[in-house]
Order: sequence, then C-alpha cells, then structure tokens
Amino acid sequence: MKQFAIILLFAAVTSVVPGATRTAHGMVAKKPCRVEGSIVGYLPAVVVSPCSGGVRSGGELHRGDQVRTSQIGQVTFTTNHVLRCTLRNGTAVIYPKRLVVLKLKSGSVFCKQANNRKRWKFRGPNVTVNVVQTSSSAKLLRHGDDADNSVFAMVAKKAQTTVKVDQGTVRAAARGVSRVVRDGNQVTTKKGHKPGQVHSFTPTAAEVETFSSLELDVTTTAATDLRNLFDAQKASYGVLVSETPAAADKVQQALRGIKLLRIPADSFWPNPYGAALEIARYPANIVVVAGAFATMSSVVDELNDPDYQRLTRKSLLVVFVPVADKGVQAPRVTAIDVSNDPSTYVGFCPVTFTFTARLESKGSGLIFYTWLRSDGAMGPIHMIPANQAEPTTVTTTWQLGGYGFSYDGWEALKVLGPRVLVSNQSYFSVRCTNIG
Repeated sequence: MKQFAIILLFAAVTSVVPGATRTAHGMVAKKPCRVEGSIVGYLPAVVVSPCSGGVRSGGELHRGDQVRTSQIGQVTFTTNHVLRCTLRNGTAVIYPKRLVVLKLKSGSVFCKQANNRKRWKFRGPNVTVNVVQTSSSAKLLRHGDDADNSVFAMVAKKAQTTVKVDQGTVRAAARGVSRVVRDGNQVTTKKGHKPGQVHSFTPTAAEVETFSSLELDVTTTAATDLRNLFDAQKASYGVLVSETPAAADKVQQALRGIKLLRIPADSFWPNPYGAALEIARYPANIVVVAGAFATMSSVVDELNDPDYQRLTRKSLLVVFVPVADKGVQAPRVTAIDVSNDPSTYVGFCPVTFTFTARLESKGSGLIFYTWLRSDGAMGPIHMIPANQAEPTTVTTTWQLGGYGFSYDGWEALKVLGPRVLVSNQSYFSVRCTNIG
C-alpha cells in the first residue's frame, strides 16, 4: 500500500514539471529553467508555476511557465520577445515553443509589441496573431521612435476568440485564412472556423484602462506587494502621489517604516515642476501613484516622461496602486481638431492668436490636457468634464510680435489622460510691420 501511495505521489509531482525527460534508470530529469522575462506588477490571486519562486514584482518568468489569475486578478509582465502583456481572468503559457512567445488558454491577454517583431506569434484557443510592420512604422522605428508599437488584445470566451486592436496593425489567422486588423477594429474567430469579418468596436471601461496602461507603460501592483518592491530595491525612502488622503493612508500602511514624501494630486497638477524639484531634493527613486486610474494615469504619464525625469535629475521607478474608483468614469477621446484665428497676420504687433480645440469622446468623465507650442513651451495641465452627447471645446491664446518680427509656428493639444492623444498642429504665420 505504501509503495502504491509513493507511485501516485511521484506521478503527481512529475505532472507539473515542464519539459521533463525520463532517464535510462526511469527517473525524471527536469530541464533547467530558462529565464524568459519578469513580472512587472500584479493584483491579488495570481499563481505562477512551476519554475518561479512565487509571485512578486520583479519575479522571474521562465519558458514554459504557466501564469494563472482568478476572476479578480491580473498580472503584467515583460519577456525577451514581448514588450509588455497584461493577463486578466485567465491562463497563459510563456514561450511554449519556438517563435510562439505566448499562448493564451483562457481569459483575456492585452499585449504591446514592437512592430519590427513580426515573426513572433501569439496563440489563442482558435487563432494566431502577429504584428504587421507598415512602411510608416518601419520609418519610425529606424528613427528610434518607439511610440508606433502595436497594442492589441485576445479575448477568449466559450468557443470563440476575438482579437481587438487599440493601436497599430496585426494579422489574425486561422485555418489558412488571415485578416489584417487595424487600430479601432476587431475580428472574431469561432472554433473550427476561419476568421470572420473585420469591423470597428467600442472598448469597455475596463478595456480602455488596460489599453491605456500598456500605452503609457503603467506598472500596476497591489499595495501589499509594495513592501517586496522596496525591499528588492533596498529602498528606505519613497515618494507618494495620492488622489485622496484615504489612498495615501492605504499605501502608508503597506509601507510602514518607509519614509515617504507625500504629494497630493491636487497640488501636483497646478505645479508639476515644483513637485519635480521636491522629488529632486528627496533621497528616493521610487514614486508610488495611488488612486483611480481614470484620474491618476495622467500623473503616471507625466512622471514617466524623460523630460520630466531630467528635471528631477533621477531615473524614477513609477508604480501605480489602484484604489476604489468612487464612480469616476474614464472617457476615451477619439478625435481632436485644432484651428486658429487668424491663421495669417501682417500688420501692427503684438498680435494675439486664438486656438480652439474640438474634442470628441466616447463615455463621460474627466479629461486632462495641455497645450503644446512650436517654441517648445508647454502650458499648464487643465481638467475638463467630457460628455459623449456633444463635443467638448477648449481654447487658448498666444500673443507675440514686435517691430520687424516674423514667425511661422503652431499650437497643438495633448490629452494626458485617461488615454494619451495628440492633435494636429494648427499653423499660423505673423509678419509685423510696426508696434501697435
């Protein structure tokens, strides 16, 4: 009976060993774990097996590792062959075979991939996906612009898988037929069938948040995991930018013993450069942003901006800790059109140009934005409520000129959150003939 129990136990152990082989003596030899990537951040109820030493920010992922989350969990990770992915409510395998960088078994996975990595494949239950490098994206990549990555999702439900593209272009293939899917569109493949027709889609609030976090490279982690992150960095100081005192208290409790520079969000936005000087003087490189994603993702975007980090004279590690949303909605700006009056001016100076931006959005809520100028200046951060029923209009002015002054320039509007989007450049020309 004992011998039978030992055999059963041995069988149970070997069933979770990836790539195991049987030796000449009948023993199982486990192949060494090959590091393929690491966990960026996670929310509770995540299990990684079998090579990993547990779930933690910075924890290693290996080829053949299976990542699982519960219905309320998610895990964000990066690998040698994928810029970043977030798995939600499902199961995926990391690099299960050659050229297949990720295999989704159930649930949803959202990924950001460089457009020059078109040979690497993402497998779903019913479809295979790879990015498509267009001529324009190839040109951007040659110039070192990493903004033209593809951001897409595979959503597996019952007997079908839907591929949704937020940014860039991908190819979805099944049973010898492939469909090219561009940003703002999706395609569904049913089990045993060819891919259906490509059509547009409207992302849910949860999808908008996940797509945006990938676009902005937002590292999301649980408050309870912050201690592991600070311990791994051997950090005893940190910076906390919080939406509410309750959010700040939650992080402070998780980081008991860590000395935190607390900056409320409502004082960060009126003067982000003042906050940069505070961060520069404080002996910390980790910045924790806590609150609702709909309102705080723009803070993360600002902190991650290379120009902003140069002001702090540091390389910052920025992490986001989600706190109860309190009903704040996340609108998605779909179009911006900027015009100016006048567009051409010859005469007495100085002259004032008025720029008007018309924003269209899906969903209602708060939009954060700023104005960009051709002389390199960036205006203050503004917040405005958006309504899906009608476009939102905002204006700004620029006064310039003097005797003999000539200038050709532009202004543009940049939406900072919840989803970053930059408008067209509205050009103007001024020729001054005298002082008014």
